[in-house]
Amino acid sequence: AVDQQTRWQDYMQAVRSHEKDHVLHVLRNVDSISPSIRRVADSHPALSAQQANQIGTAVLEKIRELDLEYDRRTQNGVLQGVVLR
Repeated sequence: AVDQQTRWQDYMQAVRSHEKDHVLHVLRNVDSISPSIRRVADSHPALSAQQANQIGTAVLEKIRELDLEYDRRTQNGVLQGVVLR
């Protein structure tokens, strides 16, 4: 039972570490949404809400791509110990 508990704790620590890096992708990029919209709006004052939304969506897509690449590199965390043994 102790061995099982230790394995579970190791697994959960690996999951937390892996997921923390996904959160970092968001934290490092989400703040660029507003400045990106402002930059375009400065040169195109008639920027519509739909166009602004597309700019924000592009940043979110970048985050999604970072997450997908990270999961490919880590085999969805397996290479970081996200394996229940």
